[in-house]
Parts: sequence; C-alpha cells; structure tokens
Amino acid sequence: MLRGRNFRELFEIPKIFGQPRPKGNRIAIITMTGGAGVMSTDVAYECSLELARFSEKTISELEKIFPSLAKNPSDVGPAMFAGDLVQIYKKTIEAALEDENVDCVSVVLWTGEAAPPQLYVELFNELKEKASKPIAIWIYGTKVTAVHELSRELEKLDFPVFLDFETAVRALGMLYEYSRLQGNA
Repeated sequence: MLRGRNFRELFEIPKIFGQPRPKGNRIAIITMTGGAGVMSTDVAYECSLELARFSEKTISELEKIFPSLAKNPSDVGPAMFAGDLVQIYKKTIEAALEDENVDCVSVVLWTGEAAPPQLYVELFNELKEKASKPIAIWIYGTKVTAVHELSRELEKLDFPVFLDFETAVRALGMLYEYSRLQGNA
C-alpha cells in the first residue's frame, strides 16, 4: 500500500504515475542550489531511494561542462556563470538519463530573466523523446507568473511539476515503491 503524508499529496503525487517505471531506486538530483540538493538527498533516503553513483563516462562528460556537476547531487548554480544555464541543464539532465547507474531524476529548475520559461519548454520538448526514466520537477524563480507558466507548459509535455522539491522526490520514491511491489524494480 502506498501512503501520502497529507491531503495535498493525495492529489499531487499521482501525476508521477504517468512517467516510466524506474528499474531501481537510484536517483540523480540536479539542482540550482546546493541546499536543495542536500535536503533532497535527505528526503530521498527517507523514501528508500539512494543517490546514484555516476559512471566514469558521465563524470567525464559533466566535468567537461563544469567540475561541480560531476557529483550527485549536481549543482548547476555555480556553472551558470560559465555559460548558457538552460544548455547546462540540458547536458546535465541528458547525462543523468543516459547513465546506466541512474533509475530516476529529480530536477530543481530556476526560471528568471537569464532562463525564461520558453527556453526550458524547448529543452523539455527535446528531452521528451529521450526520457526513458522518470523525471520529477520543482520550479522556483524571480516571478511567480513565470514559475506558473513554466509549470503549465511542462505538464502539457507530460513532465510532472510539484509544489516543492520534497514532494517531487517523494513522488519518485512512491513510483519506485509501486514498481517494486509490481515486481518491476
């Protein structure tokens, strides 16, 4: 039996079940801030998820983009000063999705003038064809309207967006648990 922690989760968590089932419990966390990465890690462990150990190939690819990305959680915040933030997210998410040691991905997106919603919509439209692993998203930013716009657009592409990063990680944990109970993980 799967149980939510509160009434909001009863309505929010089910949208994760439109994602592919994870084959295991190894999570990659991609975040804009190290603090959210650490807190997401705590929630992941509470939900029977473990941090994926990136393959040597993934570590090498991520180090080429920016050194702080080559660990899990991957913190794109420092890397944003080295290039196009949306492209850094794209390459980091793609590397995690392609890594055989990763079963699911939690993404914390930041949207603002340097990374407007439409650029993320284009990114996730491209990722939609490649995503064979579940992805859960939380978005924050400088303008509530931009956060809501991006959330609506990503959900139109069938990527679940959650109200906080804790719920996003819990949703992946529940999806893993469901997959395990069904004998698929």
